[in-house]
Amino acid sequence: MKKERDNFYHLISAKSGLEVEVVKKVYFAMVKVIIDELRNWGVVLLPELGRFTVIIYSNRKIRDVNTRELKQVGATKVLKFSPWYTIKDYIKGFSSQQ
Repeated sequence: MKKERDNFYHLISAKSGLEVEVVKKVYFAMVKVIIDELRNWGVVLLPELGRFTVIIYSNRKIRDVNTRELKQVGATKVLKFSPWYTIKDYIKGFSSQQ
């Protein structure tokens, strides 16, 4: 996993012309900003990439398959990512080439 992560930083470094250590600092700063925005607002927009949104599913009842009893499940937070159309178009074009 560490090897893949380091390779990711090297790939960004090669594309941007920045040194690997600078890329790591920028990347971790971006991750911190994303986390802060999700905590504060529940949504963060990433230009040219997409949008992360925190969705809260309300309380609901489920049936326990073992006991057949109805049980109450509390609210659940889920992180959703919605890619911009540029990413969607790329994926559609990629899948049609194969």
